[in-house]
Amino acid sequence: MRLVTFQNSAGQSRIGALAGNDGRIIDLNSACALYLKDRENESAFQRIADALVPPNMRALFEGGDTSLDAARKALKHALDRGNSAAGVRGEPISYASSEIRLKAPIIPKKFFHTAGNFREHHEEATKAGFSHPVMPWIVFFQNVDAIIGHDEPVIYPEHLTHELDYELELAVVLKKSGCPITKSAGAPKEKLEAFFHPRTRLLARSLT
Repeated sequence: MRLVTFQNSAGQSRIGALAGNDGRIIDLNSACALYLKDRENESAFQRIADALVPPNMRALFEGGDTSLDAARKALKHALDRGNSAAGVRGEPISYASSEIRLKAPIIPKKFFHTAGNFREHHEEATKAGFSHPVMPWIVFFQNVDAIIGHDEPVIYPEHLTHELDYELELAVVLKKSGCPITKSAGAPKEKLEAFFHPRTRLLARSLT
């Protein structure tokens, strides 16, 4: 699934999945409620949908594989019903890209940024006379409030900023939280992979 966070015409923040090549977006929470009502005959379809496929990306990931599997079933059911299908309250399930506003896919609790992932960074730091080399394992915190979505304005202090620089980044969302786990601590390979295996990958643009 290609997941997105979007704002609908009512100003509500929702999560969805891109459907096909026409850019349409399926509201996964509404689709899940419809699936539970149509296929599972659940009477508490909305309450269960809010727990299984909440309209918040971080909450969806916190639900683990159970939530993602439910989202996939909901997406398939919505696609089977077609673009004109309505939700259990008569709300739209399928949106054209022009009907919504894309937001940042996820706002994490913590946002780490690598400092030395490009050789050019190390070379620039050396030329600038940094006291310590910028090595690949050096990371720093970023402010999660600075994460914005597609086509949202970049706000910066003009009186302090002479030039904006940008870089294309590969961002990953880790599968689960936990204490630092290293090979030197004797952790088995399976435990390391379970911790560090990314839940999803996305392209990001860093502005400084």
